[in-house]
Amino acid sequence: MNENRIKVLYIAGMSRSGSTILGNILGEIDGFFNAGELIDIWDRGLASDGKCGCGMKISKCEVWRTVLDKAFGNHSQIDIQKMVNLRDSACHARYVPWLMLKTGAKSKLKARLNVYLRNLENLYQAIQSITNSRIIVDSSKNIGYAHILTMIPMIELYVVHLIRDPRATAYSWLRKKEGWWRKNPLDSSVLWNVRNIVTEIFRKKLAGNYIRLYYEDFIAKPQIAVKSILELVQENPVRLPFVTEQDVELGFNHTIFGNPNRLQRGIVKLRLDDEWKRMKKLDWFIVSILSWPLLVLYGYSGIIRSLRNIFR
Repeated sequence: MNENRIKVLYIAGMSRSGSTILGNILGEIDGFFNAGELIDIWDRGLASDGKCGCGMKISKCEVWRTVLDKAFGNHSQIDIQKMVNLRDSACHARYVPWLMLKTGAKSKLKARLNVYLRNLENLYQAIQSITNSRIIVDSSKNIGYAHILTMIPMIELYVVHLIRDPRATAYSWLRKKEGWWRKNPLDSSVLWNVRNIVTEIFRKKLAGNYIRLYYEDFIAKPQIAVKSILELVQENPVRLPFVTEQDVELGFNHTIFGNPNRLQRGIVKLRLDDEWKRMKKLDWFIVSILSWPLLVLYGYSGIIRSLRNIFR
């Protein structure tokens, strides 16, 4: 890798798939900085002065205050709404496949996003400089945003495509979490399909800088999963933050935004969350029917047998 380039390890896929705990674990490794969901830095970070993973407001967090000063100087002069509008025009699910596949779309998009790309370049440079990190972990998940990052020459992008059973993510979206909205099974199923299909398309553009990781495998054997990611980014740290096979020790992080679980500290036991198996039969049926082609592709076996059993 060119020494002047920035390695960004991007977690892609559907929300509620385990990206928060995965990012937190990676952030504990020497040379890694877990930035959280950087796609949201403008509105949920700067505009609303959201909570950093350390528990402080972004404006009070020494790390982010220093990063933002280095990246933008007086960042109060940034047109935040313009940044949000440019981001959304390129990252919304309805636009992304078209922008990735249409001939000439990328060059036109790059020209239109010029100021946004320049600000992102300054941001990632500042993060690397201030945190003295070799790898920036970005758990934004939105593949349209990952597509944008490929337009910044100094970023070397690596993607972990994190996949979880869509019935589990749908069930999680039905539960209320602090500061988060809910999604019904229909909406979460459609989004699960779109996120994964578009990520499968995008991976062909990554020249091997991609791995597919299943949430269930990650939780069952987390050290093996983390080592596969380290191999992807060509890192060989002296130690990992595991105290046992299933227990990991987490300290403070400086994630800009994400699931409230990012605030977890101390010894955390990794266990499979299978509470979704108690979801209502109608919700289960809706998600299974809408997702069945990818359920089969991703090896979530027994779908046909399970559909039969639901009517017994």
